[in-house]
Amino acid sequence: MLTKEQMEEAWRTGPINFLKDHNTKTKSQRLYKIKVIPYKTTNIDEHIQVYEIWSKNRDDAVWTAKNNWYKEHYDVNQTGLNVSIVS
Repeated sequence: MLTKEQMEEAWRTGPINFLKDHNTKTKSQRLYKIKVIPYKTTNIDEHIQVYEIWSKNRDDAVWTAKNNWYKEHYDVNQTGLNVSIVS
């Protein structure tokens, strides 16, 4: 479900069929907020990310969040990722 601010932004600047396309694309999906924290010897807050991902199940959302984090932070020296579901 879209928030009121997202719907108003889509109404002002989005394409004509934004809501219809959004509903067909996210049918039977849920919005997951996933927090990704890298395992490191020093905790740097700039590498902690929270992703909002539309997915049919939790495992797919976690996998997508990990891939997005690796693409953005390919230069970070880390040994793994700690993933938690925010909501």
